[in-house]
Amino acid sequence: MVVGAKGSGKTTLIKALFPGLEADFSEKKPYRLYELPGGLYVAEVCGSPDSLGSLLLSKPAWRLRAGLVLVDGASGVRADGRALALAAGAPLRAIVLTKADVSPPERIEEARALAARVGFEFFAVSATKNVGIDKLRGWLAGTVPVVQPTARPQGRHFRVDVIPIPLPGALDAGGLSGEEAEVMKLCDGRRSAGEIALALGMPYGKVRGIISVLRMRGYVQALLVGVVG
Repeated sequence: MVVGAKGSGKTTLIKALFPGLEADFSEKKPYRLYELPGGLYVAEVCGSPDSLGSLLLSKPAWRLRAGLVLVDGASGVRADGRALALAAGAPLRAIVLTKADVSPPERIEEARALAARVGFEFFAVSATKNVGIDKLRGWLAGTVPVVQPTARPQGRHFRVDVIPIPLPGALDAGGLSGEEAEVMKLCDGRRSAGEIALALGMPYGKVRGIISVLRMRGYVQALLVGVVG
């Protein structure tokens, strides 16, 4: 499975890894399948929140061998937590920074640190310049071992969660129930839904439901998806 935001280079990478495929460069929602020899497929997954959310809910009957989560080295290191959750079910999983030839070194290191933090392998590639493609292909084929530079901490578990971003001044607008106001007070753009639930002593599912209502009503302007410890 190859998943990433629009423009991250999914189709270009797939074409570089498997030159014989007839690649389709349109953005297919929620995914498209390319057939490989031997009964294998490449699933190119649209990186839109709606597509990722629908795939997480529908749980397609894929027997994943490898999950590649792409981050765009030309524009910034952003990996949707839903994409990470989809890839986490694969025995082989990696953060792949694309467009490495135009990516500043600090951005490559930021992506490498993200991969280490979530327990994924890391590759920096440029499909147009053929940088890192052979190494990634070898890893997918099981011929090139990759060792993480930073080991994942023992005994620590990571999960995907949402971090609600409040609309400036929303709390002063009124119109909230008691529980909604309590949750809203802790929506500071840094706390995750799980941390808010823990602080208030509320069930996690209830807090997620309240945050969804707050967003629909315009008190929360966005949900940042992240990986938390």
